[in-house]
Amino acid sequence: MIILLAVFMSLGGLRFPMRKTTLVMAGILSGIMGSMGAIGGPPLALVYQDSSPQRLRATISGYFIIAGIITLASLGLAGQFDADGLQLTLVQLPGILIGFLLSSLLVKRLRGASLRPYVLGISAAAGILVIIKQIVS
Repeated sequence: MIILLAVFMSLGGLRFPMRKTTLVMAGILSGIMGSMGAIGGPPLALVYQDSSPQRLRATISGYFIIAGIITLASLGLAGQFDADGLQLTLVQLPGILIGFLLSSLLVKRLRGASLRPYVLGISAAAGILVIIKQIVS
């Protein structure tokens, strides 16, 4: 619900300024939402929605690499990452690699274009999917 609210606020003209406090809050929200709902990207992406495509991609990619390492280490230390978790991870790797390779083709088409509509659309879709998942389960 928070993500959808942020998307609607953004569509209404509110922007999240690129300040240390905003970035820290986006990082905190991203960490909490990533751990609770597996959708950690939207808070950070919404802050970077008006950035250049290169900066947005580099920042989000760097964030997910570091966040992924921290999450796996934390889960391992807590005894929550077991053989089943490893197997699920390995099953997803081909899709991740294919997505990465296809993204290089998509990036060429979006060169110079604003990624804001995509950021807002994907963020809204993530928020809606979490709401649907809560209703269904």
